[in-house]
Amino acid sequence: MKLAGIIETGLGGFTTIRGYANLEDLAAISKAEEFQRVLIESHISELEEFYRKRIALFFPEIVLAYTLEYDFPTGITGTNPMRDILEKREFKSNIAPISFKPIKIEPRGQRIVEVRINDQWLETHKPFSIIDGNHRINAFLKGEFSLPYEPYLTPFSLLLFEDNTSSKKNKKLIFHNINSKARRLTTEEELKAITCDGDFTDIELENDFGREYVLVRKLSEIFPDEQLKNILSNIYPAFRAENSEVLKNTILFQLVKFLNKNQLIDESTPLLDIVAAIREVN
Repeated sequence: MKLAGIIETGLGGFTTIRGYANLEDLAAISKAEEFQRVLIESHISELEEFYRKRIALFFPEIVLAYTLEYDFPTGITGTNPMRDILEKREFKSNIAPISFKPIKIEPRGQRIVEVRINDQWLETHKPFSIIDGNHRINAFLKGEFSLPYEPYLTPFSLLLFEDNTSSKKNKKLIFHNINSKARRLTTEEELKAITCDGDFTDIELENDFGREYVLVRKLSEIFPDEQLKNILSNIYPAFRAENSEVLKNTILFQLVKFLNKNQLIDESTPLLDIVAAIREVN
């Protein structure tokens, strides 16, 4: 198997190869570490559907890590694998059948490295650790997808480490930073972005996001804020942001989910009947 990408030492001093590869290949060479979260089956199912529909199919890089393996001398008179790779010299591990070979230098000085791994060895080994993308990989492995064109070409980052001590700590640190530093969108922010500006037709909303999104848009037009406040006086105060903004779209979204869950409405319920059902909730 061959992977290729641009190698550079970036922010934080981490040496990384960034490129594109088939998702099937990335799944074949990587494994989850013990620090990964327990897989959430509902999230895997969502990702399977995302792959299957292939509508706006995009996500950030899958982040992998590898600790360079060797047992020959290093230092001034020996080999320094990381330095060799960065200085455009080929490195071949004498423990695992993996090599890193510079294949091209771009005009702006970017260095492209090819990673070669023995296919037969990969039948029993997964040399790379998954830092970010475990659910995406498992959803791909679980699903059965037709591939009408280039099969799931996926961006990846491969972090390189020189020793097990630093790699063990840094893999956990990077996993923590990726999953804890970004603030998730609130339901209100998500709904406003998707339903409020008219960029998506009702048909697109239903096909890509679900009927609930169509209903949120239509119900938001029907219910002015004050009318909704009067109708739902008991639950209205609970849906306020920290800045006292009323989370109107969130209220409507949760109401639709509640009505569906309790079988008070279904896919065929007319909009006016849904409005009547909302009036009864309070």
